[in-house]
Amino acid sequence: MEHLFRVAASLDSQIVGEHQILGQVKAAYRLAVEAHSVRFLLNKLLHWAFRVGKRVQTETDLGRGSAGIAQAAVELARRYLGRLEEKSVLLVGAGRNAELAARILLRAGAGRLVVANRTVERARRLAEDLMRPPKGKEIPPDETNDAACPALLRQATSKAASEDAGGAGEPLRPEAVGLEEIPRLIGSTDLVLASTASPQIVLDYETLAEPIAASGRPLVILDIAMPRDADPRLGRLPNVRLCNLDDLQRLVEENLDRRRAEIPRAETIVAEEVRAFDRWAGSLQVAPTIRLLQKRLEQIQKDLVGQHGSRFSDADRPQLEHFTQSLCGRLLHDPLTFLRGLSEEAPLSETLATVEIIRRMFDLDALEQDE
Repeated sequence: MEHLFRVAASLDSQIVGEHQILGQVKAAYRLAVEAHSVRFLLNKLLHWAFRVGKRVQTETDLGRGSAGIAQAAVELARRYLGRLEEKSVLLVGAGRNAELAARILLRAGAGRLVVANRTVERARRLAEDLMRPPKGKEIPPDETNDAACPALLRQATSKAASEDAGGAGEPLRPEAVGLEEIPRLIGSTDLVLASTASPQIVLDYETLAEPIAASGRPLVILDIAMPRDADPRLGRLPNVRLCNLDDLQRLVEENLDRRRAEIPRAETIVAEEVRAFDRWAGSLQVAPTIRLLQKRLEQIQKDLVGQHGSRFSDADRPQLEHFTQSLCGRLLHDPLTFLRGLSEEAPLSETLATVEIIRRMFDLDALEQDE
């Protein structure tokens, strides 16, 4: 129980606080449901684990702050540009990090996205892929909404891009161009995210300094390539903010340190929920339920005698009590026999499910709390 809750809270993941871990637990649960291998106890346990993961996400900072390069790049972009809605983005390169960052940018409502690559066909394929949810990949959560459910991110990517880009029902269509188009496009760009595998500088000072300076508009360049794609001299231009992989790594480390500091709070939540689940499971034992059921019927019997006893003479009052006690005993006989047999013959999951239904039907939890 504790292990499952820690996994759902992302306390045992390689990067503590990763949101997509909870999504993976939910995906595993859905597969188990489809395979008809989830019975009452496992169903209850998994939903309890989802609650634990959600509590940790919303009540602590364990998962806040980017822990990956692509997410950190978008986090830095927000720091310097503010909200990314309607911002024009130039993606230089078509690798994995570029794709991850592009998908987060699309969810953030980027107004225009252009993919530039040495091979235009590769840029075109990425642009087309961005129109569809990824297959078999977990997309990192959008850091503007830490409470978002990671399990829904894959199916939400295209929808979010469509709504944020204007709500016309059609998702934003990224463009694809060759690297030679960059000087023409850079003057109308707000954010450049460079992530190629080129051994040489791709964004060179001699070619780009003039159109950047002529535009006069603020430009953020995030160079997440190794070796670097952007000429360091571009950062000297008054309207340019240039960040490289070292800047992103520092941000990631800061965020990870912040997450690690939240581990004790998250572990406290897990411990609380382990105790709560243990109490719930303990409440479903057959013997205590039989005792509470008998007490509930005794309570009903006494209430009825108290309500209608005044209609009977003192001589008839004992007969009324005997009749109501006998009636309640008759009503209880078969359910109690069933419960006692259930504890000896039925599988544990079936026993617990039946006991919970009976406890809910007669509100036995409230009766137990009043004791």
